[in-house]
Formats: sequence, structure tokens, C-alpha cells
Amino acid sequence: MNTFSTKENITCILSITLIFVSGIVNMTNTLKSIQIPLLLLGVFVAFLGVIDQRVRILPFYNRIMIWPVLNIATAIVSFFILNDTQLLVNALAMLFIFVTFLMWFTWSRSFINGIDGLMFVLFVIVTMISLAVVPFSLKNYTGMFYNLNSLGGIYCCFLTYFIATISSNKNRKGLKIACLIISIFMVVVSSSRGAFVSSAAVFALWVLLEIYQNGHMSVKRAWMMLVIIFIMAGIYKFTPLHTIIDNSIVSKFVRKANDTTSGRIDIWRVVWEERTLFGHGRNYFDAFRWGAHNTFVSLLGQYGIMGAFSYIGLFLTFLMESFKHFKNNKDYAPLLFVICFLSLSMIEGMLMKIHMFLMYYGITCCIRSQKEAYTGIAWKSKFR
Repeated sequence: MNTFSTKENITCILSITLIFVSGIVNMTNTLKSIQIPLLLLGVFVAFLGVIDQRVRILPFYNRIMIWPVLNIATAIVSFFILNDTQLLVNALAMLFIFVTFLMWFTWSRSFINGIDGLMFVLFVIVTMISLAVVPFSLKNYTGMFYNLNSLGGIYCCFLTYFIATISSNKNRKGLKIACLIISIFMVVVSSSRGAFVSSAAVFALWVLLEIYQNGHMSVKRAWMMLVIIFIMAGIYKFTPLHTIIDNSIVSKFVRKANDTTSGRIDIWRVVWEERTLFGHGRNYFDAFRWGAHNTFVSLLGQYGIMGAFSYIGLFLTFLMESFKHFKNNKDYAPLLFVICFLSLSMIEGMLMKIHMFLMYYGITCCIRSQKEAYTGIAWKSKFR
């Protein structure tokens, strides 16, 4: 197994910090412009580590790497057809970020050990800045982000992480539960229906995965989950929380019952009708009232059928790898990260945001377990 010096450990932690922070500033008004410099710096630092360690590609990487390579090939063709440089630049950025996770972070134990502390720090910083720059409210709260869906999405991401890792460190269990409760509350006050539904989907999947272990239902865990659900129902019923949820979330569902997607489906229909093999370019959605508000529809409109196909193929590979990882290691964190990204991608574009990076981190854990099995070293999950 590789050993890492202090300098290499610092290199890894610095790189992943820059990348994850860039995924947060992407969703703000004033800081969004610095995402690209942060990403470039993060990737540069990571590749210094790659050079130092001479990381090699193992055989099982091939079935994953085919998709980003196809995405780049598609972007090159689109570039020549549409003369859209930004398409190619964005596709290259996606490739470099993915390879960074795949090659460097897979081999660095500092990445696995450092991510926990990083997520706590980011949670505190985001919460403090949000409360400092925008007065708190119990409805339609946006914090430091450019809209309420962004705030809800960020805390859905934190919620997913803390649920997935709630039993990973007994010394931090109470702290994680506290962060989880705050995350749930911030999702509610954001009034974001998408973030609320995504959080509910992640929670429901977590309950199912906790109950079904080793292919059969655990009665003990089932009772434990039932108690947790009853406690949550009691908190909802007998505290002011039910009033907050009714005013910020339920009322919004009722008010928009006749237009559940808030006009998004009309845009999706047009994009589908105007689909081409290699897309319409980065400025395609400028003609619409707003963007695609869907990761895969955005790819279809800008990169075309081939671009959307390549990323969907990569995503489905992630989904299968994370499910296989759960079956082999009883570690459901990667699967929850994938579901978080998927559910939010149905109502917002999630590329180059922290949710995508968290999903890549989950796949890093999957590949690391395969690497250690390949090299004869037993996988010791950080989360279970």
C-alpha cells in the first residue's frame, strides 16, 4: 500500500478543498466568477500529486473511463460543427475533474480521512456566511446563494453526507446529528420543493438500506427506524415545525398543483423536439425564459444526443458501481450520493457543483475498495 508524506497529505487536502469550495461558489451571485480559477488550481495541485506518486491505471478503470472519453470526442465534433469553444473547454474541465478523482484521490488515504473534517468546516462556513449576509426568515430563505433552490440544494447535499456517515465516527455522532437537524431545517425554510423531495428520497433510501442488510430484513433495525420515524412525526405534530413546513413547503405544492414543474416541462418539450446529434452550443438556452433546470436536458440541448448519452452512461455506471459497493461492503454512502445528485438533477442543473463532486467522491470510495481487493488489501470502510 502507498505511503504518503506530510507534503503529499497536504497536497491532497488542499486540492479537494479547492474543488469542493468551487462547487459551492458556483451557486452564489458574487463569487461564481472565481469557480474556474479555484477548479484550475485544485486540479493543478492534484496533478502534482499524481506526478509524485506515478499513479497507475488499474484494469477495472476501463469500463468507467470510456464514458468521459466519449464525452470529449463528442465535444470535439460539436466544436468543429458549431465553432463553440466554450463547449470544448467545459468538456475538458469535466474530464480533468473526473480524472483527478479517479487517479489521485483513489490512491490517497488523506482524501478519505480528510473529507469528513472538510464537510464539517464547509457546513459551518456556509451557515455562518448565509446568516450574516441575509437576514434569516422562515420562508423563501436564500442565504448567500442566488435563489432558494440553491440554498435548499446545498443543505440537501450536507444532509445526504451526514446521513450517509452518521455511524462512521462514534466521537462525532452527536455533532453529525446536530448538523443533520440543522440541514433539514434549512431545507424547509428555503421553501425549495425540489430540495425537500430530494431530501425525503435520500432519507427513505437510507431507511430501506438500514433495514435490509445481507439480503434480508433486520427486525432490530426495522424497529429502530420505526422509532426514529415516530419521533420525527411527533416533532412535526407537536412543535411549530408543522406550521413552518405547511407555510413554506406544503402551501407551495398546493399553489402550484396545476404546474408542478413551474414551466420547466414546456422547455424540456422544446429541447426534445429540437434535439440534434451534437447539440446547439453553450448559448442555446439564452433564448428561453430561463435555463433547462435539469442536468440531462441541459446536456441534450447544448451537447446533443451524443453528449447526453455519454454522461447518462457515466451516471448509470456510477449507479451500478455504488450498488455493487453496497452489496460487497455494506457501505451505502456512495449510493446515497448518487441518488442525491440524480434527484436534484431533475429540477436543477447540477454539473460542476458540490453535489457532482460528492458523487465523484463516492465513486472514488468504490474504486478504492476494488483497488484494495485487487492488491490483496481488505477494504475498511470509513462509513460502516
